[in-house]
Amino acid sequence: AYPHPRAGFWPGIERQVAGFAGGLRDAGASVNVITSFRNGGPSEETHEGVRIYRVPDSVHRFGRLGYVMNMQVKSLGSRAVGLTHVLDRSDVVESFIPLPKTPALERKGLVLVAFFAHRDRPSRWSEYLPHPEHFRMEKKFFPRVKAIIVASTESRRVLVEEYGLPESKV
Repeated sequence: AYPHPRAGFWPGIERQVAGFAGGLRDAGASVNVITSFRNGGPSEETHEGVRIYRVPDSVHRFGRLGYVMNMQVKSLGSRAVGLTHVLDRSDVVESFIPLPKTPALERKGLVLVAFFAHRDRPSRWSEYLPHPEHFRMEKKFFPRVKAIIVASTESRRVLVEEYGLPESKV
């Protein structure tokens, strides 16, 4: 989620993405963000020196039904890795969602980094539909990344104790 042209869909993630992108831009890096259309905007634009690419996800296409079995994350990830013209120019890919295994992410020299804020606990019965699938996707994705950035010591604990990842990766 990128907070342009409007913010508020996922405020915490939006702040993280904008801060991370802005910090890299300020350090002299060329920054591309791949996101969904949920915050509005065209399919491609530049905002404050950050190139933004938007792809449709299942919610964009099917509304609330697009959340079933975590399809919004799967479809966003599949569309994101399909932007090979963006990924081929990249040295580092940092992801806030589990990405599918694909040649675009497996090429030599590309550094794949993940961000893990926290493990969501379902707050109502309908959230039990996507959560197990999301955990499964994370367990397959995190071992493939070089490093994982966490938001808290509890997030670190989940990755090390529950997901079995080496502490040196977190």
